Amino acid sequence: GYDGANYQSLRTDSGGNVYIRSISDSVTVTATDLDVRNLTFAQDGVAAFGFDGTNYQRLTTDTSGNVQIKHQSRNFTENSSTSVLTGNSFTGILPTDVSSVGKYTFFVKNTSTNSADLRLEISPNSTDWYVDVTTVAVDGNTSEVVTPNRFLRYARLSYKSTTTDASTTLDLFYQAQV
Repeated sequence: GYDGANYQSLRTDSGGNVYIRSISDSVTVTATDLDVRNLTFAQDGVAAFGFDGTNYQRLTTDTSGNVQIKHQSRNFTENSSTSVLTGNSFTGILPTDVSSVGKYTFFVKNTSTNSADLRLEISPNSTDWYVDVTTVAVDGNTSEVVTPNRFLRYARLSYKSTTTDASTTLDLFYQAQV
């Protein structure tokens, strides 16, 4: 904001939302030559600014007046590769808190000849798991990428042998844009 002499930072709450004082608060107005009239946009508009760390920048809106936010994800995170041997029942691995990432995927490389079944599970508490992406087959000596359909705070990949007692080795990766 601008106080007439200096640019001032906007106050926000802990979630980053602009703080607006309640209209029930009392307001004291001191004025000389008070101009009481109907306000007009052209004469009485208010401009809002944000600080980019170096300069104050005017906030922009769309045609409906909604503030426009441009988010460019440039940070990247990943779990190291994990190699596993499949069994006869689904086994969950790489439980990850995905609440602060924009996009994430699991990459699976089958390094053996037998096929494996994959599924992506999500959870609100890292204890109770829901199957978000049902069985995806990864054939021997191929790769597969698994991405979520829904959002909950935690996600993990589960795997098993497609054929009973026909295990295979999988290399598992988790990668995300922050």
